[in-house]
Formats: sequence, structure tokens, C-alpha cells
Amino acid sequence: MAGLEIVGTPPEERFDRITRMARLMFRAPIATITIFDGDTAWFKSADGFDGRQAPLSPVFCSTTADTGERLIVENAAEDRRFRNLPGVTGKAHVRFYAGEPLVDTHGEVVGSFCIYDDRPRAFRPDELELFQELAAWAQAELIERTDLARAKEVQEALLPGRTPHMPGYELAATCTPSFNVGGDYYDWARTDYGTALGVADVMGKGSAAAIMGATVRAALRTASELTERDRDGRYRLDKVMSGLARIVTGDLLRTNIFVTVFLAHLDESTGRVDFADAGHGFCLVVAPDGGFRRISGTDLPLGIEPRGSWSQGSFTLAPSETMLIFSDGLFDLFGGADDSLRHIALLATEHPDPNDLVDTIAGLATAATSVDDVTAIVVRRQP
Repeated sequence: MAGLEIVGTPPEERFDRITRMARLMFRAPIATITIFDGDTAWFKSADGFDGRQAPLSPVFCSTTADTGERLIVENAAEDRRFRNLPGVTGKAHVRFYAGEPLVDTHGEVVGSFCIYDDRPRAFRPDELELFQELAAWAQAELIERTDLARAKEVQEALLPGRTPHMPGYELAATCTPSFNVGGDYYDWARTDYGTALGVADVMGKGSAAAIMGATVRAALRTASELTERDRDGRYRLDKVMSGLARIVTGDLLRTNIFVTVFLAHLDESTGRVDFADAGHGFCLVVAPDGGFRRISGTDLPLGIEPRGSWSQGSFTLAPSETMLIFSDGLFDLFGGADDSLRHIALLATEHPDPNDLVDTIAGLATAATSVDDVTAIVVRRQP
């Protein structure tokens, strides 16, 4: 039952509006969305009641949990099954109870939608229909929330799990979706002579963007494996980008979605960074004194044209400099104007440790309730 992964989570308006509406429509003192967690009845939403949880037995909900069937008690004081319950004999003075089981996608009863009244009453047919509709709404919200939570787990699992060892460099990253899931992602991989890095930003937010983001991630890895290297063994990121485009452009055009991508490869022995930029444009190299330069290309995002070409550039990351590759969500956090880049560079100067910097960025994104996904990769070359 705890598989809903909702027990202990804070209140959410999507559930509170249902219980609030139920109280108003039925003129009842209490309405709850209750989750069964072992021997505990945990209230995801409780309008008219301040508690967060109660023992599952003895309460009305325990019958719903055991039978998996709707339970309507018109006068609990006269019902021998419930007349001795503390809620009936005590201060709450419960007389009327209506409980509808809530089930998960496997048909298992995981909770109940409940209405309590301190006076005996009976549902008219239209009231019973309305009660069932509200319960169905609550169940749909629970299932959707569970699906989104699982999707978030999967998306987080697709991010690189281990930071590669880069002698002479420090590396960290963050990805904070605006919703449970999002269209941003980052990736990295060790190569024979350094580290490959990438940030992609799918137009849009939510589940649709997340699906396409996973598609682009898989396609990029495939394109990287299939792209031939130069005679000196180096990757040509322009060719990797072209290979990626060949794989995903058809899907992007059919779904009217485009993706910006910034690929980089760092040669750790020299500090040389090769890059290819498909309409992304958000890479900064920040000096210790706060001075910065913006690294960007002029090529189009993926999904704009059926056929496109991408170029490769290069620059050097000098000792003590920091490279940030980020999505436009970070840019927008600072106002979305050219001056935003200066603020981002200042943030990097104030937080020279990459792990501290990405933690700060994630905190800003969460506190601001960002309307866009916020992703950043930070690489600092040690002095």
C-alpha cells in the first residue's frame, strides 16, 4: 500500500480542492482523502480535520480497507458495527459516514475518499452520484501523482550516476525540472583522451518533453558510438551532432518539437575544449575575478529543418577558470536579459566549488518555483 510513495508528503492543492469541494457540496463538517499505510490511516487531505494520521482500526476506514467496497453509514449511533467507535461516542460525535475505496492501477485498495457528518443523513441518488464522481477524481489524482513520481525516478536514473575522475579538474551537475519531470538533461562520458559533456533542452515541459528528452539521450549515445574519429583519434562533435540529427529529426518534425543541444569535449592534458552548439548558446567561461566570455555557435536547433549542418569550434579552459554549460531555465531565473549572464558569472565566482555552485543553483530553482527546467554542468580547472 505504501507503494503509492505519497505517505508523509506535504499537502497539495490538487487534493485539497477535492475535499474542500466535498465539504461545500454536501454541507458536511469533514471530508478526507485517506491513504492506508499498514496499520495507519494517513490523511493526504483532510478538510475540517487537523490530524495527519490515525490508527486504521478502530475507524470506519478499516471496513473499507478490509472489504474494498463502498460503505455508507446513515446513523452510526444505531449501527451495532460502529456505535462503540471512539469517533461515535467521543467529541467528534460522528453519525454519518460515506467511504469510497480508492484503488491503484493494479486494482489494490490503497485508500478511501470519506465524508463525515455529526448528524444522521441519507444520500439522495443525485448526491450518491456526485460522491462517486468526487471519489473517482481523487483516485485519478492519486494514480497520476504516482505515475509522475515513478517517471521522475526513471528520469533521474537516466542521468549519469557517477562523476568521472578528472585529474586537475572538478565536475558537478544538477537538473531540476519545473514539474515532476522535464525536458532538460545532461550527460557525460570518459573518452581515451578526456571527457565528453552534453546538455540538451527540449522545447516544452512535463511528460511530453521528458519522453523526447529520453529519446534524444539514447540517440546521442548511439550517434557518439557510430561517429568515426579523426586520424588523431579525436571525436568530431559536428559529425556527432549531424548523426544525432539524422536519428531524431523525423520524430521532432512529426511532433512539432525542437531541441537545443550543446556538446563539449575536454582534453584534460591541455584544457582544450571542442564544442558543437545546436541553437543552445548557454556556455560561459568564468575567470576567478568574475570576468567571463560566452561560448556559442550560430547553428540551428534540432528539429527546425529536415536537413541541417553543424560546425565545431574550440577554446581553452585556463587554470582557475570555470566552465558552465546550462539551460535557459537558469538564464530566466536571473531575468532572461543579457545582464543575466553577468549574474550567473558572479554566482560562479561566489561559489568556486562546483558542488557548492550546483547546489546553490538547484536551491534557487526550487525556491523560485521555476516555470522552466534548470540544468547546469560545471567544470573547474584547478590552479
